[in-house]
Amino acid sequence: MFSGLPLTESTIADVFRKNGYETFAVGKWHLGGEVKYWPTNRGFDHFLGFLGGHIPYFTYAHNGHALQRDGVSFASSEYSTRLWGQ
Repeated sequence: MFSGLPLTESTIADVFRKNGYETFAVGKWHLGGEVKYWPTNRGFDHFLGFLGGHIPYFTYAHNGHALQRDGVSFASSEYSTRLWGQ
């Protein structure tokens, strides 16, 4: 069973960070739901989205996956597609 991208693997965000870039992931994160696999622990400076997939466009909650901003869950009444573009 897949638990997350192995911690021994580098992400493109790791490469960008090493070269002085600030990185931001937006949308679905399908590379691990445990905290150690979260985008902000895998090289991204910022993350707006949710862990996993198949969430409703307005409630953002399904099977324990909640909308997150930099690892903190939050609520929004914004349509998700519009939220990603702001």
